[in-house]
Amino acid sequence: MLGVEVVLLPLTPYDALAQWATKSRVWYEYGRMVPFVSAAQWNRAPAGTLQFTDVHPDYPGTVPLFQVWTALWLGRWDESLVNVPWVAACISLGIAFYAQLRRLELGPAASMFGTYALLSLPFLTINVALAGLADIFVAIAYGLAAIAMWQWVATRQRSDAVLAILMAVICASVKLEGSLWVLTLIAGAITALNRRLGLVLMGIATAVAVLYLAFGPSELGMLGYSLRTQFVNVSPWVYEHLFAMDNWHLLWYAVVAMVVVNARSLLGARLAPMTMTIGTAVAFIVVVFFFSNASGGVKDETLTNRLVMHTVPAFLFYLALILRSTQHQAKAAPLYT
Repeated sequence: MLGVEVVLLPLTPYDALAQWATKSRVWYEYGRMVPFVSAAQWNRAPAGTLQFTDVHPDYPGTVPLFQVWTALWLGRWDESLVNVPWVAACISLGIAFYAQLRRLELGPAASMFGTYALLSLPFLTINVALAGLADIFVAIAYGLAAIAMWQWVATRQRSDAVLAILMAVICASVKLEGSLWVLTLIAGAITALNRRLGLVLMGIATAVAVLYLAFGPSELGMLGYSLRTQFVNVSPWVYEHLFAMDNWHLLWYAVVAMVVVNARSLLGARLAPMTMTIGTAVAFIVVVFFFSNASGGVKDETLTNRLVMHTVPAFLFYLALILRSTQHQAKAAPLYT
């Protein structure tokens, strides 16, 4: 059904028309990656200069290239069929997620249920049906990078480390925010190598954040965001989108329940690296939502679900890891009569 939506619908999302497909259409027509510059540079350029502008000329070209390559394969530009990579990405995510769940020694039924729980999430499927945005590729790349790193924690297999690095590079190349998501993986990697050091560094980072809020400058620019020390309360909008609306089914209720019930084991030797990764990702979202100029995007409902979606595959696999760890503990526990 998602494939039918993509094949029949023209390019629809505003951001796709304003900053992604602009590049892909131009690059397809000219047969090469013609430069995109800011509006000011475009206005100052001499007549006849071959350069273009759009809403975000500095965005990476990875996603537009997906559309260009598809159009080259078709032999023509098609507003609908150039979005087939979004369907392929959804299928690939399902296959990869199922395979990684099976590596946890979960049975076929449990792995199928976990994969269905991921691919049936309404906001995820919306990003496939209304193809053209980069967020689903960030979610896939970040999620698979985190999952591969967590598998490396358990197996120490070189292939897992290579996959984690590869997916992290892809994540950073898809969207500017991807670089910030990659940074959240560092805490988990350090904790995997030395749990005590990871916990100490996290404590130091928390202290630095508190000191910044108390004594730092009122605004600090970083990768398109303006960090602020003033708290902006967007809790009603966050609660509405995550817990009241049917954007995520019962996912975030499940996250809260699993974390509360298993709180005592989340920083244990088995789960600490995974918890540090998730904790850092949540901290990043909190900063963006409550302490940056992006809080306006939460209030006007353009950012809330899109930023959260980047973490969803990783969060669902984290729940599977908690469940698997609980099962191992239950098997190892002594029986008393």
